[in-house]
Amino acid sequence: MKNLLLALLLISPVSFADWGDIYYCQMTHSSTINDQGERTSHPLEKFKINLNKVENAVIFGSTEAFPNKNIQVDWLANERVTAKGDYSLLRIDSGKFHYAFIWIGSGIYTVTADCDKF
Repeated sequence: MKNLLLALLLISPVSFADWGDIYYCQMTHSSTINDQGERTSHPLEKFKINLNKVENAVIFGSTEAFPNKNIQVDWLANERVTAKGDYSLLRIDSGKFHYAFIWIGSGIYTVTADCDKF
């Protein structure tokens, strides 16, 4: 009986990612690696994102790390969101946020974060 109850809680629609969801996130890693392989760490920030159905996008609240950034949603199902931009890729999976942005000829910017949905 406990296993059945646990399974029902884990697959309940409340835990699924859906349009209109707002995530509050705390970075666990933020850095750039330039084309010479030199790594620069950046301050860890808190940020907010919204899954906006009208724009079919992940919309970031304005922060230093993501100033007015929107990324088109590629896939949204269960607890997973994948979004792709021209030079960026974002994934949220079970509250874990991963982001990469490529600066052509300059390097790559990466962020990981823990997120809670409200």
